[in-house]
Amino acid sequence: MMELTFPSADPALIRLDTAAAVLNRFYWNLSVEHAKGEVRLRGGELLIARFDTVEELEIFTAGMAVALSLLPETAVEAVDQFVGE
Repeated sequence: MMELTFPSADPALIRLDTAAAVLNRFYWNLSVEHAKGEVRLRGGELLIARFDTVEELEIFTAGMAVALSLLPETAVEAVDQFVGE
């Protein structure tokens, strides 16, 4: 029988500041705005998403951060080379 193993992600990624640090490592340039009863997530000047609550925003950013945090370091280096850092 074949056994599958999955890498584990850092549980701290559920926190917005930790997730944002991972996402910004990939040049998202995230910022959060609170306006008109909603929470807005921006990447630079681009509006990425609107949420009703901060908790919804945290779930979204945690999911993206988990996915990106599991990439091998060679993929991170390729992004840096592509962006020209």
